Amino acid sequence: MKRSAHMKFIAASMAALTFTTFGVGCGGPMDPGGEGPSSVVRRQALTGSELYKGMVFGVGPAASQFEEIWQRAEIKAALEKPGVVDQRELAANQLIAKISEQDPTFFDRFSRDLRSGDHLRIDRLLSETKEKTQFAASALRQEAGLPADVSASALERVEAGTWLYVETAVAVVIVALATIFITQIDVTPVTEGPQTSALRRDTWVDLLANKAFDAQ
Repeated sequence: MKRSAHMKFIAASMAALTFTTFGVGCGGPMDPGGEGPSSVVRRQALTGSELYKGMVFGVGPAASQFEEIWQRAEIKAALEKPGVVDQRELAANQLIAKISEQDPTFFDRFSRDLRSGDHLRIDRLLSETKEKTQFAASALRQEAGLPADVSASALERVEAGTWLYVETAVAVVIVALATIFITQIDVTPVTEGPQTSALRRDTWVDLLANKAFDAQ
């Protein structure tokens, strides 16, 4: 793929993200409380896209809300290479733009359901998030002229620097990592194996249901 096509691809994704951030993102209502000095500095509610970015990529203003995933030693070790944080940020932006293009209502729904406190809604949201993330990642790969799926051998070539992912779409490398750690297990912080996933997922859903996502 020519570099001009790569830059056009990145620019189109970022343009879509700009539209999404200001037109689609969902946050809770503004606090109608006091007008004193303390109310002036109150943080605006996190948007659905910010919550998604924090959960699936561990970056952005909502990242601290999902330390149960991103502070795990094995995940930190895999993602601590130089430049990876910036790549995760770019990958998250590209995925958010693509998901918004495919389903303009998703991040509104993500925000509402994640804040609902309803275990069933949150459980369904995690499954939907897995589906949306994988579908968008596949579309990004195809648009970059790459295979829709990433095999284990392809990931090895990425690590060796011989695969053209970084040249054509930085997102693909990090999306692949996110798929390994997050989306294959329905956005639950489980890496031990499938036999423990159900129990850990129940625990994760309960934790999310009891989080105060916009607490200072």
